[in-house]
Amino acid sequence: MGMKFAKLILASAAALLLAACGTGGGTLDLKVDNNTTSTPPAQGKVLFSLWMETGNLYQIDLRNSQFGVTSNVTLTTFTGQNCICQMLIQGTDAAGQATLSNCAGSYSNCAQFNSTGGSATYTNNGTTLQICAAVNSCDTFN
Repeated sequence: MGMKFAKLILASAAALLLAACGTGGGTLDLKVDNNTTSTPPAQGKVLFSLWMETGNLYQIDLRNSQFGVTSNVTLTTFTGQNCICQMLIQGTDAAGQATLSNCAGSYSNCAQFNSTGGSATYTNNGTTLQICAAVNSCDTFN
């Protein structure tokens, strides 16, 4: 009796899989990880990584971030001061928009992120990440 039940479960699973794939040549898109990972635009570093500003003035830690979910992001200066902000990232691994809010910490300029409206654009080519808060105000990370 147990063997018949197992065959029934297996046959039902196979039927569901075939029904989900259909006959139109489409693919079944299963998102097991709830969009917590990202894929680099080319070979290289994914957006959700630890990034060091090219002048080695500070680093930004995006490892706990996700697309479309507000999460805490830490900016740390070379002197050890930090600024923790809530960040909402919308877009793709290659480009998009980030919105900062509720920034606070030991870094003396932390409050300026709140006063600028907190909106920035970013581009990631897999080697460098560029974040621009305004047209002439961009930081490059690697």
